[in-house]
Amino acid sequence: NHCAGGPVRGALRASDPWVAFGPDGRAYLAAVAWRPGQDDAPDKVSALVVVASADGGTSWEPPAVAALAPVGVAHDNIAVTADPTRAGTVYVTTTRAEWGRGKYFGRLGFTRSVDGGRTWQPIRAISPAVEGERIGAPQILVEPRSGRLFAIYHSHRRGRPDFIGVRSSRDRGDTWSEEVVAAPTVAGARPRDPATDRHFELAQDIVQAVISEKSGRILLAYSDARRQPGGRSGVSLVWSADGRRWSSPIDVSQVAGETAWLPAIAVDGTGQIAVSYLAADFSTTNPEMRVSLQRLGDGKAGPTMLSGTTLDRFPLFWPGDYHGLAATNDGFVAVYGRDGQVVSAAVGTDDAEDRGKQNPTEH
Repeated sequence: NHCAGGPVRGALRASDPWVAFGPDGRAYLAAVAWRPGQDDAPDKVSALVVVASADGGTSWEPPAVAALAPVGVAHDNIAVTADPTRAGTVYVTTTRAEWGRGKYFGRLGFTRSVDGGRTWQPIRAISPAVEGERIGAPQILVEPRSGRLFAIYHSHRRGRPDFIGVRSSRDRGDTWSEEVVAAPTVAGARPRDPATDRHFELAQDIVQAVISEKSGRILLAYSDARRQPGGRSGVSLVWSADGRRWSSPIDVSQVAGETAWLPAIAVDGTGQIAVSYLAADFSTTNPEMRVSLQRLGDGKAGPTMLSGTTLDRFPLFWPGDYHGLAATNDGFVAVYGRDGQVVSAAVGTDDAEDRGKQNPTEH
């Protein structure tokens, strides 16, 4: 917004970027444009801004405001989804934080554009106002056969176990179903950085999901401590054929003694699933961070583990709250933070043990 001469006055910062491509090749980049308030007060300025490109990023249209928060409201986390069944239709979700009279509501905000991101419907909350609840990191999936929408998110409320929630819509977001619990999430220990003794942020409310075009299943990757409540966190996967009935979780992270967090998930055209994630053993004096990738097959009975590999290794540092994974014609590409850089690492679909293709590239 600020650097591109966007329309939101006073929004000097941008964060939480997310990119999607429509069926016509049009690209959409969304981010939160904001200006911080004092201490824990709401942001002085908070907006959702989307900029689009029709030529793969060579040129960009002027930034458009998808939502501008009034006083007492701020946005956190944003995801943009281009509808694969309708060129020019785009959805944006966010955590809509509302303060008033000493109360806090972190609701699921939703807005839609039907003209390629140029104009947007008024943003509205599609989850109820529950005091103290925070709907974190929401995103929209579109089932390509029916056009049905699924909103996936993390729910946190004091005095109640956290869980990953799902709501669906058959009318492009005009109305939404009741909430379904895809998986409970179990709290784990907060690891400490051995070098500083400070808590290491795992960002466990950041979950990622995808729909397999081959099987039609919704696949959801998340991190929690269900295998060791109160202890180390690991990465798990659940799936559903309809968004209502969900499988039991299966273990994706495999190395004993490691904490695993911040998963990303992608599915290629053959139905092969990949989950990448970050991992470290915080019990050692100088822990090493790994970027790991597990491949899974998507059979009739559900996903099954195939093989895994390490994409990158480096000294421990905080990598940020996001990490992405995309399927290509011949494999997968992970994008993540490493020592202040944005880095990508690729692996072939059928050669996960071939380190020759895993040369991380800084950008």
